[in-house]
Parts: sequence; structure tokens; C-alpha cells
Amino acid sequence: MPHRSSSRETARSGSTLSSRTSYKSISRSLKPKVYGDIYSSFELPGTKIYRSDELYHGLVLLSDNKGFGYPARIELTPETLTVQLPKAFGSSELERLTESIRTGGEDGSCKVPILVSKISEMQLCCSDAPLFIGDTIIAINDDLVEGKTHDEVVQISTAEWLSTMSTDSRRNGSNGDKSSQASDHENFISLVNVASDIQPPKGWKNFVILPLQMAYITRYLWGTDKLRSNGFEVRSVDGSSSGVIHCEDPKVLSLWVGYIDSNISELNNKSIKLSNKYLHPDELIVYLGWLCERVNVTNAESGDFLKTWEPRFVMLKGNEFYLFETPPLSVEELKSSLTCQKILETRFRDLKEHEKVGKREHCFIIETAFGENLYLSVESSDQFVQLRGAWQRCTYYAINKLETYTFACAMEDRPSAIIFDIRHGIGMYDVPTKKYLRWYKFSELQSSADDGKLRIRLVFYNKKFENNQHILDLDCTDFRKLIFYLHAFLLARIMSVDPDYLNLKTHKEKAVSTAPAGTV
Repeated sequence: MPHRSSSRETARSGSTLSSRTSYKSISRSLKPKVYGDIYSSFELPGTKIYRSDELYHGLVLLSDNKGFGYPARIELTPETLTVQLPKAFGSSELERLTESIRTGGEDGSCKVPILVSKISEMQLCCSDAPLFIGDTIIAINDDLVEGKTHDEVVQISTAEWLSTMSTDSRRNGSNGDKSSQASDHENFISLVNVASDIQPPKGWKNFVILPLQMAYITRYLWGTDKLRSNGFEVRSVDGSSSGVIHCEDPKVLSLWVGYIDSNISELNNKSIKLSNKYLHPDELIVYLGWLCERVNVTNAESGDFLKTWEPRFVMLKGNEFYLFETPPLSVEELKSSLTCQKILETRFRDLKEHEKVGKREHCFIIETAFGENLYLSVESSDQFVQLRGAWQRCTYYAINKLETYTFACAMEDRPSAIIFDIRHGIGMYDVPTKKYLRWYKFSELQSSADDGKLRIRLVFYNKKFENNQHILDLDCTDFRKLIFYLHAFLLARIMSVDPDYLNLKTHKEKAVSTAPAGTV
């Protein structure tokens, strides 16, 4: 790929490197193929994806959100995501490390400062902090090295390839108190950079292997609505994390997220099909997946530092929907759900722009007949459409199983009942005379409204009616539940006469435009 030079250049004055150099600006000077035969030494991590049949792999940067990313390799199969790091370095590389550290103390009795005498290009390209020839090494892994010999310092620094080093950039003046210098001048440099020089790693070793079934992928900082500009994280069903994976190219980032999310969805669908073979037709699973719920709303708006979003695992099963903290792996674990509601007593509602809270996209509300609303979000528009479609299908299946439902009410102070029937429509029944007063088609319902307390008004339109309208004013103690069931029957009726409803409608056209609180 063409090399893109960085705006930061390395300026040398004598033997001193006077500025920090990024991975971009140094990649052109790397002569060996640092990452093996497939990957070019000119290749920046996160700019290419390689494919072999169903296997995807490529270079990325891996971090734990505490510092600059380290070069890594990820490998995606239909079932797993593997994150790999360079293998440990050999003795020849560690011998070169001794040449980068200079001290006059041979037995530790003489307090001679330990200095950096050489800086490699790979060290600069991976480091997130400036390092200069002549810097004094103060501490390694927070352990002070004052009074230690050259060999002791090398032994400590090479004990773990991910150890960190603190340096002091002052070259003149007294050495002073090294502990105070460590707190004032902390430049943490990973030892993998010092040891690697420009030699290639000796292959790759697995850092973590994540099963993708019921896994969760997110681009947001954990618990917040802040979107990572160039990174994502994958967590498996047992909570194991991939670490934060960074990609230089936004297009490559989107591709990786899409490939991983697609594999997760495919595995979840296979799990649904396998489980449904052993379930009763009335208990079939329609959807499995992850979303986020907005929590601590009051504290978040007041500015308190609390997590405002929590990941939730959602399941649509039979005529109910569940929310869990972790995916249920047995029937018994269904009892541990955070939320369990009948699907007919809920409604999936899109949010208008002015209703959205925070910076997350793809948000929606699940309204319930009991007045409790859940503010939820998914990662992508595809997930949004899939979940909403699954919600509507689940509603359709529940209504077709139910077929008819009756609510007691009063009309003009007479005991009455209103009947919803998927085949016949909406009927009014007079209790004293035990007669049906009238049947209306679902298509004749023009609007509905309520006063938020007891009364609900239904307006039906037909040119055959007097003044083209019939208005029913009903008093019902369970009016919210009545409204939710009415909307569920309307949706099921639309889907029954238009089987392609879910496939043909656009993102906005799919939404059912009947709201339960006087907005219709």
C-alpha cells in the first residue's frame, strides 16, 4: 500500500533524538518484514484484512485503554476470534538490550545514574512517550533502581516483556531524590519496544481465544455513550475480553466490526434453531442478542461519575421478552432475568431526534402497560432493524395464538365489553342485553386517545357512517393494557394481510404509528 508519512518527523541533534516519532513516520525505514512473510514491513496495523476461505486475519494495535497500542494480529473464524501477540524475544535480542543501558556501578556501592545509551526505531514507533539518549532510568515496574548494578537492572527489565520503565529527562544538575523524580517525570516505556529493536518477532502466540456464540461487540467506551474513534472490543459469554482493538483505517475498522457481528449473529441463529427443535411451538425463541440499557439517569444528568449504560442480553421467547445481565445457559437461568414481560403488554417505539438522551445512536424505548419504560440502544442500524422485526414477528405469533381478547368497560354508563378479534375486528358487547352492538373493521379505526386516567376514545371512519364517523367513549380501569392490546392486534392484522410487511417497508415506514398516550 502507498506509504503515508506522518507530520511528526524525527529530529536528531548529535546522538540525541529530540522528538517523539510515531509508527507511521518510522515504518518506511523498517527493513526486515517485522510481521512475517504475509505482512509487509510498510504495512500499518489496521489498514488491511486478509482472507482465506472463511478465515480473516490482519494486523491491528491492541491496548488495555491505559496507553498506546501494541502491534498484534487477530484471526477470525466462523466460531472464534483469536488475538495474537509477538512471541517472546530470544537471547540475542536481550543481549542487545544491555547495550542500551549504561551505568558506572559494577557492585552497587557507587551511586552512578543508569542512563539510556541507545534508542531503536521500533522503540520510538511503539512508544507513546518521548525517550531520549541520556535519560536517567529511575524505576522499572515502580521499583526504584538506585544503587543497582548494570546486570541487576538488565535482569529486572527483561524479566517480563511487558514491564514498564520510568525515566528522568534532566541531563544536568544533581540526581537528587529519585523517588520524587519518578513521580514528577513518569514516561512509561514498554520493554517490548526496547528489546525488539528492528528484528522480527519469532512468530505469534495466542493472547486470548474468544468463542463468538452469544458474544458482545461494542465500539463504545464501557458504560458510557462515548464512541471510540478507531477501536472496538469483543467480550465472550463468560466475560473474557479481547482488549481494545484499534485500526488505522476507518473502513477496515467497519469491516472488522461487520465481519465479527455477522459471525456472532450466525452462531446465535444456529443456537436458536437447535433450541427450537426441543421446544413447544408456543415457546419458540425468536431472537437472541445484546443491547445496552440506560441506567443512573438522574446521576448522569447531574454530572456524577457513574456508568450510564449497562449491557443486557435480550431474549424473545414465546409470548414473552427477557432481559439478563448474562446469557442464560439453561432453563433454570430464565428465572434469574432482570425483566420478564408479556410481549403483548409492551411496545417497541422508535425515538424522534428530540427524544434522544445522550450521544448513543440507534436508541429506542420499550413501553410497558404498567408505565415502566426501558431506554435501550443497539450498536448498529442492522441490529436495530433485526430486533424491531423480531419484536413485531413475536407480537404476530402471540396474537395468532391468542386470536381474541375481551376487556370489561362502560359505555354511556352501561356495563359493556370491547372485543378484539384477529378475524372479525373490533366488537362492542352490551352486558345487560347480552347482545353485540356493532363490529368494526381494524381498517376503520382512524384514531385513539385517552385522558391518562380512565377514559379512552376510539374514532372509526367509514363513508357509510352518519357524518362518516363513529365515536366510542369508553371507561376502562385497565385502559393502558387495552391500548397495548389494541396496537398489537392492529400490527398482527397488517402483517396477516401483507406477509412482506417486514421485508418491503423501509426503516422509518416499519414503525407502527399508533402511540398509547393520546398521540394518535
